[in-house]
Amino acid sequence: MLKKHKSNLITTTVNKKSKLRTAKGRKLSSTKWLNRHINDPYVALAKQRGYRSRAAFKLIEIDDCFNFISKASSCIVDLGSSPGSWLQVILERKQYKTHLIGIDLTQIKTIEGIKFFCRDFMNTDVAQELQHIIINLCTANLHTNRKIENSKPLSTTHVDLVLSDLAPFTSGFKDNDQIRMIDLAKNALYFAKQNLKIGGNFITKIFTCNQQQDLVNEMNSCFKKTKLFKPKASYSNSTEIFIVAQNFFIWISLLNSDKTKFTTNFILFLISNLVLDELLYNIVQYC
Repeated sequence: MLKKHKSNLITTTVNKKSKLRTAKGRKLSSTKWLNRHINDPYVALAKQRGYRSRAAFKLIEIDDCFNFISKASSCIVDLGSSPGSWLQVILERKQYKTHLIGIDLTQIKTIEGIKFFCRDFMNTDVAQELQHIIINLCTANLHTNRKIENSKPLSTTHVDLVLSDLAPFTSGFKDNDQIRMIDLAKNALYFAKQNLKIGGNFITKIFTCNQQQDLVNEMNSCFKKTKLFKPKASYSNSTEIFIVAQNFFIWISLLNSDKTKFTTNFILFLISNLVLDELLYNIVQYC
């Protein structure tokens, strides 16, 4: 079910629309986009608040509803982070000295407090390299991280929250664009499953399509709860929505597999990937 959310971000209306001085040399589609852009209240508000794009307000609405960012105590990863507006929002809202990592194929202007990697996380070698970096950061948190106001036990493993605002360059062919979008979301999900800590959360953007239920079903196999969410900041005529997956639990995925057997190697795998406090915590959470 699509989750509805009332936004109070925009409290004023635009009384008079602006128009381009000239459309000379532009395609009709470009002219329409520019006219919409210059009259978009979220664009004006983004400039007012210093955000790099209007997309910041989509994350603000999502986090107002689910409150993931302030709970993250170890690490947050933003996939497809260019130009950096989501990273700006995370910096404003985090309550811990959480490591923030941005990953994109497009370089962004430096943001203090962000570790940015201009890399392709879908490349196997790069993904493994990033995983090692994340593990090292989270392990360091055991000794150095403290809440800004109060103390809280910290996990030494992996990521609290993976965000993906990834989108393909649209071709104009709706079916092709939807398939490419789902493929990006699946790659983001795979990255999340490789790096999320137990109990972690995942948010990804998709275009509504017939294939989306398969993706939701895959998420349901390893997250305790999934919801569809469309922010008010998304254009009303846009097909983009966000899938919010809550409480990652690797056992769900493993135990739902027909191939899973409680062999010695399987038990050792679980022990090597879960520390005792996380194991006990998640048995309580899931039961």
